[in-house]
Amino acid sequence: MKVLPKFSVVVSVYGGDRPDWVAESIESIFHQSVKPNEVILVVDGPIGCDLRRQVNILSKCKKIKVLETALNRGLGFSRHLAIMNTTNEIIAFMDSDDVSVYDRFERQLVEMSSKSVDVLVGLIEEF
Repeated sequence: MKVLPKFSVVVSVYGGDRPDWVAESIESIFHQSVKPNEVILVVDGPIGCDLRRQVNILSKCKKIKVLETALNRGLGFSRHLAIMNTTNEIIAFMDSDDVSVYDRFERQLVEMSSKSVDVLVGLIEEF
């Protein structure tokens, strides 16, 4: 089997996010057939107590790097901040309410390594 490259996953949260959805989203990252060696969680501005509690729990995981901004700057700014702080060239982005199927990253990495690909997207299913 081909050795797949290391990669990072970026997730941004803000004050309007539901803590239970954030937890489920992050959990789906660590239940992948191929796991990232780094998850960057950007806290975009002030968040409520429940989401703060969830972020504090997640921050105890050694693979999760938490970055915070004092003001809500938006998803574009958050993702740029994460890109500037990643240790990998390959980055997967997830929204804070995304739940990835168990082989998402594996399938994307295989596709990227078999072709000259700069950007790769997937499909979503709303529920």
